[in-house]
Amino acid sequence: MELRALDALAFALGVVARAMWYALGAPGGWCLPRGDRARASWGGGANGLGLGTMRECGLFERVSVDAEATLGALLRARGSNAMAHVNGCALDAHLRRVEEELGRFGAPAIARLAGAAHSAYGSELYPGTLVRLRDRRVLREVLGDVGEMLVFVYGTASQRAWYRATLGETRPFVAVNFYTGERVEIQSDALVGIVTLMHAADIIAVLNPTRGALSTAVGFALHLMSVAAETLRAASKTSSDGKALESLARTIEDVGLDEVTKRMAILSDSSATWRPEDVRDLRERAVARAVARLRSTRSDAIMVMRATGVLS
Repeated sequence: MELRALDALAFALGVVARAMWYALGAPGGWCLPRGDRARASWGGGANGLGLGTMRECGLFERVSVDAEATLGALLRARGSNAMAHVNGCALDAHLRRVEEELGRFGAPAIARLAGAAHSAYGSELYPGTLVRLRDRRVLREVLGDVGEMLVFVYGTASQRAWYRATLGETRPFVAVNFYTGERVEIQSDALVGIVTLMHAADIIAVLNPTRGALSTAVGFALHLMSVAAETLRAASKTSSDGKALESLARTIEDVGLDEVTKRMAILSDSSATWRPEDVRDLRERAVARAVARLRSTRSDAIMVMRATGVLS
């Protein structure tokens, strides 16, 4: 899984930019190719995103029946099966796992497709890119405006800031652009909920089941799922997609949380079955332990490594 020379240089610059971001708080836009730098902004201008004023984001629009296959072919043509992700797997395999996790949570088709391309533009924690920001139209043609917007927000928003926000350390919900340093209070609860769910799926997709107590990373992913459900329910109060958002929130709470808890915990007795109260108790303890530990972690770098399972 080797990168071409220019890709390897861009990857290396991305690693340095991320190290400087964590150490010095210096935005990483300088590592982008010149033609992409202005397009990393969340304001109006070239992107027209207006993240701070958006209130609805149309999560339940239909997608074409061949969108998933078209997206997979596009990303593989751009090297997704030749780029390494964590645990030695190809990025392509990781993208599919994130899409599958979102499907288990009951996420709508647009969100699942966005999950299958969530790091196409790279992210704060992943320097590799499959699509340059100057070429956003390429993803728009497959994902539509909403799906591509989710990928763009996921790829440009600081993950450490998003994690801190979900831990309740900043209210209202303020996102930070890793490339530009922009701080934006997001008005769309639906957008916050879906992107938070994508973060949960991204974390779970790289974790392995454990025996006994659930890890900090699993507990945090479960916390993210709960935050996503609460935020989506809040969005349902004022959205034209209110019933669909409420249904999604219920599915996450009634199905997704239990499914992840049971899948990520190995019973000591292989013949035993889960009792509902045992699942609930294990989940609540894991979430409380993870949230308390991450809130008390002052170093952002260590917090992120614990939240994603890099550190136990």
